[in-house]
Amino acid sequence: MNNLKKPLLVMTLAVTLSLGASYKSFADNENINTNTNVKALLDNSSKIDTTKKIQVKLDDNNKVIKAEQEDKLIKEEAKVKAIKSSKTERLGFKNRFETAKKIKEKEFKNADTAVLVNSNEFSDSISATNITNGKSPILYTESAKLNNITKEALKGVKKVYITGGEKSVSKKVLEDLKSIGIEVIRISGKDRYEVNAKTAEKSHPVSNKKQDVIIASGEKFSDSISSTALAKKKNAPVLLVKKNEIPTSIKQYLNSFKSKNLLGNITIIGGENSISKEVENQLRKLSNVDRIAGSDRYQTSIKVAKKVSAKPEKVIVASGENFLDSLAASPVAQKHNAPIVLVKKMDVPRIEDYKTNDQKSNSVESFFSQNKSTIMHTMVFGGKNSIDDFVLNGIKDLLTGKKLQAKPKVDALVNVPKKETPKPNKQDSVLDKIVNLAYKQLGKPYVWGTHGPRSFDCSGLTSYLYKQAAGISISPSSRAQTSYGFKVSKSNLKKGDLLFFATGGGGISHVGIYVGNNKLIHASTPSTGVIISDFNSGYYQRTFVTARRLLG
Repeated sequence: MNNLKKPLLVMTLAVTLSLGASYKSFADNENINTNTNVKALLDNSSKIDTTKKIQVKLDDNNKVIKAEQEDKLIKEEAKVKAIKSSKTERLGFKNRFETAKKIKEKEFKNADTAVLVNSNEFSDSISATNITNGKSPILYTESAKLNNITKEALKGVKKVYITGGEKSVSKKVLEDLKSIGIEVIRISGKDRYEVNAKTAEKSHPVSNKKQDVIIASGEKFSDSISSTALAKKKNAPVLLVKKNEIPTSIKQYLNSFKSKNLLGNITIIGGENSISKEVENQLRKLSNVDRIAGSDRYQTSIKVAKKVSAKPEKVIVASGENFLDSLAASPVAQKHNAPIVLVKKMDVPRIEDYKTNDQKSNSVESFFSQNKSTIMHTMVFGGKNSIDDFVLNGIKDLLTGKKLQAKPKVDALVNVPKKETPKPNKQDSVLDKIVNLAYKQLGKPYVWGTHGPRSFDCSGLTSYLYKQAAGISISPSSRAQTSYGFKVSKSNLKKGDLLFFATGGGGISHVGIYVGNNKLIHASTPSTGVIISDFNSGYYQRTFVTARRLLG
């Protein structure tokens, strides 16, 4: 500071401290006691203009707080403010119909369009997000009739899109919709891929602009759900493929852009266990290809989330195991441009669950810890049967800078019934082994034609349980399994009994194992994997055909 500026600086400070009435100080503006926190105007010594003043902050001892100290204080205050204002809420109700209705009322109150999908299948439903585009809700219906809760949710809606043919949503549902004055547009095809291509044609037709696309598995739901918000950001449709094949209908859609030199970037969501390198190479012949993949569905959702927003303010949390709750969350993610983060039913995927540094940094635990200062609103979709309170509270802890609580014991997670003592006989002991082994399979994926131990279809699971726990070989066919043992009535069930259902409207098409307390464990669908269900629910009572006892 030159000799002229020094006396000016001292004079300015003196006048400010003694004659504060000449102008208001920074402290006056903030209503802070000036006896303990004094503000002054000083000459900006770095500039020639000596008439230009700046404000500095003094501590309680009237010492100037350095700029870097002030920056640190501001950042700490911002962090505290963010933590205090961060909101975590659950949107989950007693069933999927009620949850979808509440989502519609909360997020799409004035929407005059909705998408209606089958409440038990994901094959056609998975393409619904191409239609919603963050402007329309997804609602559920039973195949044979329009659900009453959904009917109530449709008040004010003028147009409904149905994805899937009459096996997914019957003609009766369509007639019910028309009877209440709703225009109905059905998008159907010979399989899920043709339905998917048609929804893409509807939402993203060929124009004069280049079109980016998202590619996800049509055999697993998780990656397509994770990609929803990214697809909205890229203004891209989500296209479904098989693991080792690009279906003809999808090829035709892609070529409709390629032929006009309008096909933009292709982004594959998921690893090579979902979409093979062979399919990736075929896509590379059409355009530039990127792949976003983690070591599991949870890490993939985090890697996609980071592409959606580097500093997310709103985050959607959905089940990585329950397709329908996740699907209902998708339009909300589109609306708010919010990433979807997938979690387990009973736990937040943790840093300790992974081995490499890249895996650890892309765990769900790391995501919430790293973004705790930016995330203002977390919406957890699904009831406690989909996402336990333990998970919701864990997310709250991470957003407030706390560590996750220790994992609950496995028995507490799945409520494995305690073994009764003394055991009446040897056969009951074997049945205990079968039931306990069944509980250990919860959460494993459904893959048609597989018999374990990594994945199962319905009859593959029951044959695996009897072979591994009891040494009994039975056919891996649900219909063939009805020939084993002897028939028992619903009122006389005991653990280990096989329960058979007609879920496709014809003959026996599904089997599960009874585990007591009106519960069955079964490899349900590709969207849910192996789950535990309430046998007393209307769906299972309605589709139940017979029960067979192999032991006892």
